[in-house]
Amino acid sequence: MKGSAAMLGATAIAQLAAEAETALRAGDGDRAGFLEGRLALALRALRAHAAGVLDAGPARDAEAVASGEPVVPLTQALRRLLELRRAFDLRAGEHFAALSPQLRALLGSDVHTGARP
Repeated sequence: MKGSAAMLGATAIAQLAAEAETALRAGDGDRAGFLEGRLALALRALRAHAAGVLDAGPARDAEAVASGEPVVPLTQALRRLLELRRAFDLRAGEHFAALSPQLRALLGSDVHTGARP
């Protein structure tokens, strides 16, 4: 989880996941339980934010079709990017580069820059 979150620029989630992993490896169940609660809250907040962004996808896709651009739904493209990252496939960098204009527009330059593989 920490790698996928970091790749998408969700640094707070990546940090919480890393801390939870460390606590679990150290056998600190109390700390891990506390971090699990914080992680759940952060994931809910991310889901709420992402829902608004992803719901706008069909409108952007319609605009792209009208302009003659090739269209791959953003959710599908992000799933593929995550698959490539999880498989340590070097094509992830190329896939991220192809998605960069959309991601930069959605996330802003600062988050986009931090999300680069």
